[in-house]
Amino acid sequence: MIVCDSYYCVQSFNEYLHYWHQNGFRDSKGNTIKHRLWWGKVADLKETLPNVHVVHTLGHQRIGIHIAGNTLADEVAKSAVAMAAVATVTCSGTKPDNDIWAAVKATAEGTPYPKAFPAKYSY
Repeated sequence: MIVCDSYYCVQSFNEYLHYWHQNGFRDSKGNTIKHRLWWGKVADLKETLPNVHVVHTLGHQRIGIHIAGNTLADEVAKSAVAMAAVATVTCSGTKPDNDIWAAVKATAEGTPYPKAFPAKYSY
């Protein structure tokens, strides 16, 4: 089971993914859906692991069973963004945008996340 605070992701996984996969990842108006490549990978994983269930939880609440997991997931996501930025710098030799670069520097220095990150993600 995957617990997620993004209703868009939960609904997409549980309700829309099957239809998107069947019609070439197009929405009801015939437009290609956003993040088509990522949703394609998710669809492949869902076929491989059909017993995975995704459920919705309220995010950033002070009480509840999933709070520790939600907080941990946010931290892991921030770390992944920072690692992706480091990989971009290392592999391509180009500097990522200033917000990501500031997060990478803050992570490396062990300081709080910079102003570029929304206050609701500050712990």
